[in-house]
Amino acid sequence: MALAVEQVHLIGTARDFLMGAGTLFDVQKDFNPFFTSVRATQGGDRPYAHGAWVGAEWQDPRVVPIRVIANGANGDIPSTRAAIQQMAAAFSAVGATGEIAELRFRLKDDPDEYVLFGRPRGVEPDIDEIALGRAKIATAFVAGDPRIYSGNLTTVTTGLPVQRGGLRIDAERVSSVWRRGLRLPFRIPGTTQGGQVEINNLGTTATGALIRIDGPVVEPRLILERSDRSVQSISLNITLGEGQWIDVDTVRKRALLNGLIEANQRGAATWLMDAFPFLPGVNRMRFLAANYTPAAQAKVEYRSAWW
Repeated sequence: MALAVEQVHLIGTARDFLMGAGTLFDVQKDFNPFFTSVRATQGGDRPYAHGAWVGAEWQDPRVVPIRVIANGANGDIPSTRAAIQQMAAAFSAVGATGEIAELRFRLKDDPDEYVLFGRPRGVEPDIDEIALGRAKIATAFVAGDPRIYSGNLTTVTTGLPVQRGGLRIDAERVSSVWRRGLRLPFRIPGTTQGGQVEINNLGTTATGALIRIDGPVVEPRLILERSDRSVQSISLNITLGEGQWIDVDTVRKRALLNGLIEANQRGAATWLMDAFPFLPGVNRMRFLAANYTPAAQAKVEYRSAWW
C-alpha cells in the first residue's frame, strides 16, 4: 500500500508493521534514514613518510535507528504491553529463513516513498510510563545493501526487434525506362522496430534489475548501453520453448530456468554485466536472439537508487 506522510512500514515474510501517522506507534522526529559511513580498511599510516596510504573504500551497511512511542489502545498497562509485544515480534530476528525485509518510509511533506532492504534488530523498550498507557521503544533497521531505493518499481517490456521496409534496386531488375536518371544499384533503407527498452535511473548511484525472458526464443542476449556509453551484456546459450522462461537477477548473478533455484543456468551464460548495471541517467537495453520469434519477450524491473 502507498504510505501516508510521516509513516514507516516494516514488511517481511512474516511481518507487516506500520508506524507513524494514524497508528498507535508515533515515530519520533529524529528518524533519519540518510546517515551513511565509509569503510576504509585498505589504508594506514605511512611508516617512514608523512600522511597515509589509501586503497579501496566502500559504503558500510546503512544503520537506521528508529525511536517510537507505543500507545496502548485502551490507555492502560495490558494494552500498552500488547503494543510492546507487537513491535517486538515485528522486529524479531529472521532466524535461518534468509529473509530480507523492507523498510519503507515517507517523510513529512515529501511526495515520494522510498525503501531499504535489510533486517530488523530487536527492540529496547522503556516502560517507566507504562502505567500511563505509553512506552518509549528504541530499535534499528540494518540495510546490508546501503542504497536507498525508490518505493516505485518500474517495469518496461519489449519483444525481439523487427525489420520494417528496406529495398535494394539492381540495374538488371529495372527496365531501361526506369534506368534513365537513376544511379544503380541503390538502396531504400529499412528501420528496426522494438527490441529495446529505456531504463531511466533517477538516482545518484547504480542499481540492479530483475529481468524475465519468456520463450520461445533461441540463445537470448541482453546488450546494455549505459549512460556513460559503456556496453555490457549477458548471452545465454540455451533455447526456451513455449511456456518456458528465464529469471535473470543481475545482483545475485543467476539465471533461473522457470524460476527454479535448482535450474540455475549461470553456467550456460557469458556474463559480462555488473551486479548493479544501470548507472544514473538513461540506459538502453537491447533484447536479441539467434532467430526471430514473435512471442519472445523480455521484461525488466528496476528501482532508481540513491546513496
